[in-house]
Amino acid sequence: MTPRRLGRLPGSAAPLNRSGAGQPFLAAKAFGPLLRAVLRDVYTDLEAMERVLRDSGLDWTAVRPPRLTNRPGRGRYRHAVEAGPAGSSIPRADVARAVLDLVSDRTSFRHAVGVSS
Repeated sequence: MTPRRLGRLPGSAAPLNRSGAGQPFLAAKAFGPLLRAVLRDVYTDLEAMERVLRDSGLDWTAVRPPRLTNRPGRGRYRHAVEAGPAGSSIPRADVARAVLDLVSDRTSFRHAVGVSS
C-alpha cells in the first residue's frame, strides 16, 4: 500500500458529529456531549486526526460509526455524508462492509461519513 492509500479510510466516531445532523435528539444533545466530556482526550485526538486529513491533499473518507458490536453483520447499513444516520450501534462486520463500499465512492472523498445499522 502506498501512504496515499493508508490515509484513505481512517476510523473515527459518531460523537464527532457536533452538529447532530441526522442523529436522534438524545444522541445529539445528551449522549454525544456526555461521551465527549468523559472521553475528552480520545475525542480531542480524533478531531485532530480529522483536521490533519482535511488539511492534507489526500482523497480520504473518515468513517464515523456509533457503538460497535460483535453481533453478526447483516450485510447492510445506513450512511450519511457529514451527518450521522439514526442508530445507536452497528456490527463491526457492517462497518467493514461500509469501508469496502466507500473506498471507491468518490462522493465520500474528503468527507466524514456516519454509518449505523
